[in-house]
Amino acid sequence: MEKKSRHQIYYKKNKKRWKEIYGPRCRGDKHKERRKGYAIKRRHGIGIEEYNLMFINQSGQCLICKKHQSEFKRALAVDHCHTTNKIRGLLCHKCNLILGYAHDDVEILKSAIEYLKSQRQ
Repeated sequence: MEKKSRHQIYYKKNKKRWKEIYGPRCRGDKHKERRKGYAIKRRHGIGIEEYNLMFINQSGQCLICKKHQSEFKRALAVDHCHTTNKIRGLLCHKCNLILGYAHDDVEILKSAIEYLKSQRQ
C-alpha cells in the first residue's frame, strides 16, 4: 500500500481525533506568520526577521515593478541567484517568474525588451 493511501485510510478512521490535535494548532491567522517563517527558513536559509527587514528597506515594494505588497494576493517572494544562492531582494510573484523563465539571463531579457519596442505602433 502506498503512503498516500495509508494516510487517507488513517485519516478516515480517526478524523475527529485528527482535527482535535492538528486542526487548531496548525491553522488560522494565529499561526500564519510562523508557517511563513518556517517556509522562508527552509527554502532560503533566512529567518522571518531578515525577510521583514528587507520588506521594510524596500518600503514593501517589488524591486522591479515598484508595486506595493498590498496590491497582491501573495506575499513578496524572496529572489535569489540560482548559481550562488545569494539573496537579491523581494519581488512580486510575476516579476519573480519573469526572471525565472528567462533563466536570469540578461541577454534574453534585453532581447525581450527590444522585441516589445519593435512591436509598438
